[in-house]
Order: sequence, then structure tokens, then C-alpha cells
Amino acid sequence: MRRLLGLVATVALLAIVCAATNPTAMAQKDKDKKKGGPGTVEISEGKDGKFRLTIRDADGKFLALSAAHATEKEARAAIDELRDALAKAKVVVKKAEKEKEKKTDKDKKEKSEK
Repeated sequence: MRRLLGLVATVALLAIVCAATNPTAMAQKDKDKKKGGPGTVEISEGKDGKFRLTIRDADGKFLALSAAHATEKEARAAIDELRDALAKAKVVVKKAEKEKEKKTDKDKKEKSEK
């Protein structure tokens, strides 16, 4: 679960960063101002001494949180990696295996009742 949350946070962070560096996004700068501007990526140090990235939209609404990084330098490097990954990423929707198993079991029961 933590790994998934970290991946989601990383993808969201890269999306924000790519949008900020995308020429198309820069051309729509006036539109962004009307919507509240770009989102932010906060690097914060936790009680455990590790650094995490918090991604917020233009209104300050929480979007994602990254995995922990040992140093601020590593956290900044993660932002760059995220930019690269999101620029090339494709969206894949995965369904939970348990739901597939339930559906399969339900289908088997329906067939056996007929």
C-alpha cells in the first residue's frame, strides 16, 4: 500500500512539474492565473528526519504524498525523476484481484444453478 501511495504521489508530482514546464501550459499562463496558478511541491522534513514531497493543486488542496527520502538532495532528485517518468508515462487502470475472484466465483455459482 505504501509503495502504491508513493507511486501515485510521484506520478501526480511529475504531472504538475511537467505541466509547469510544458510550452503549451506556458502559453496558457493567463488561463492559469484565472484558475489560481500552478500547483506546488513541498519538501518537508518529518519527525523521523526523512524528507517527503507533498503535492498540492493551485488552491492548496492536497493531491499526493511521496515516499520518504533520506536527504533533501534525494527528494529534489526524486522530483526530477518524477518529471521524466510522467512525461513518458501512460495511464493504466488496474482492478483489484479480489474483485475479479469474487466475480469469477459469482459467475461459477450462476452457471451451476442453471
